[in-house]
Amino acid sequence: MPRSPQIAAVLLPLGLAACAALARPTPQDLRLDHEMLVVQMSDGSTCRAAWAEALRAAPSETVVGGDLAGCPAGYRYSITVENNPNLLRQMVEGLEQAIDGAMLAPMAEVRVTTPSGRVHAFKSPVKVDAFDD
Repeated sequence: MPRSPQIAAVLLPLGLAACAALARPTPQDLRLDHEMLVVQMSDGSTCRAAWAEALRAAPSETVVGGDLAGCPAGYRYSITVENNPNLLRQMVEGLEQAIDGAMLAPMAEVRVTTPSGRVHAFKSPVKVDAFDD
C-alpha cells in the first residue's frame, strides 16, 4: 500500500514551518522620544535608531532617516518632524525647555520601510483615548 498520505502529512507541516521562518517581521508599534526611535517588530524583536543625532548633524532638515539597528539588514526609517505645531503645543514645549525637561513626544510622521519596499507609517505622539473603559 502506498505511503503518500503519510509522507504528505509529514512534509506539509515542515513546508509551512519553512515558509514561516522565511517571513520577515513587520513593524507593529513604535516609540519616539527626543533621542531614540524604538520599533517593536511582529516577531517580538526591537529595533532602534538614534534619530536625534542625525537631526543635530543637519539642523536645517525636517526629514531624517537611516538604517534601524537591531533589525535584519534592509530595514530603514525616515522621520518627518512637525516644525509648526499648534499654539498650545508650542507653549507647553516652551515650558518644557524652561525646566529642561522632555515630557512630550516629538510631533512627527515616522515611516519604516521593509527590505521588500513596503512602507509602514506611524504618527507621533500616538493618540491616546483617555476615556476608554
